[in-house]
Amino acid sequence: MVKIILLGQPHNRHLEQFFIENLSKHYCLTAFSDNGVLSVGEGKSLMLLSLPKLAYCHSDQCINILAPHFKLLDPLPAGTTVIAASDDERQLKALAKVQIPVITCGLSSKDTFTFSSKEEESAVVALMRSIKSVYGHTVEPMEVPITFPPKTDDFTLLSYTASLILTETISSQNNDLKQEFTSYKTNTSANNTTANANEKEIKEC
Repeated sequence: MVKIILLGQPHNRHLEQFFIENLSKHYCLTAFSDNGVLSVGEGKSLMLLSLPKLAYCHSDQCINILAPHFKLLDPLPAGTTVIAASDDERQLKALAKVQIPVITCGLSSKDTFTFSSKEEESAVVALMRSIKSVYGHTVEPMEVPITFPPKTDDFTLLSYTASLILTETISSQNNDLKQEFTSYKTNTSANNTTANANEKEIKEC
């Protein structure tokens, strides 16, 4: 089973909620966080974990996504797939010390994932070089058109699209690569963002 770890939570709760809503369109998703356990969606099983840190990871098909500006106190386990923001130099230096290859997301053509074009509610995400999927297959450079709610931050869009490609949820063999992303409404009266599953009509696994 594919595992996606959002490392550095609850620093970026919006990232967690974005992943839950959109992954549940493709998978029977089981999400673990400090708030509890949620099972939603239909299809193949996928696990999403929101963790404050990670000491070991003896598991294949695992993607670690580092929340921007999260300080790595412990080195990540060798052999893990890591997605990080390219503008977070402190994270990249910490990863370089333990020789962990990083899939970078940012606004430079040197990044693994970037935008080839971007407007307020649409963009084209570009994979700039060949990478290996979690299944060990080579994924060649490609472009994915996306639409999304206004004010969705760049790292959320890039890291989520990267996850879809790394898990082969979408591939160059798809006839239509266009993706429509949605976002949970936030409950401003609470201390954390919560999912309105009834409004979104997400079915329990």
